[in-house]
Amino acid sequence: MKFKAYSYLSDKMYVVKEINIPLIEDYLWVYDPDCEEDNYYIKEFFEILQYTTMKDCNEVDIYEGDIIQHDDSDIGGTNDICEVIWCNNLELNNCPGWGLQVYENGKPKRFKRFGPGKCKILGNIYLESDKELLLK
Repeated sequence: MKFKAYSYLSDKMYVVKEINIPLIEDYLWVYDPDCEEDNYYIKEFFEILQYTTMKDCNEVDIYEGDIIQHDDSDIGGTNDICEVIWCNNLELNNCPGWGLQVYENGKPKRFKRFGPGKCKILGNIYLESDKELLLK
């Protein structure tokens, strides 16, 4: 399994190398691009995002929390701005799996199955600079 982590302190994404859960404190071992080395950080300052095993149209890994443009209109669906989410009981097929939360005018409107269609990563729900993407 692969993860990336959003830092609430720096408003940046980091590649997670390892998640440690020792007896005293939870730590993440992440690659820090600012100092170009790996460092340990306290986990409570991060949101951990899981890799979905899917890639977008540019072959970029898609993670939980990513904001994507998902277009399955060529097979009778819709072209939407969505957040990638894990659903314990995805209402479209009544089982756990990756799904898409469709937004309209900044508000969650409906769920969509994360299946066939063209998708492109636009940003991530946690990055302050990307939150405006959901307002479209």
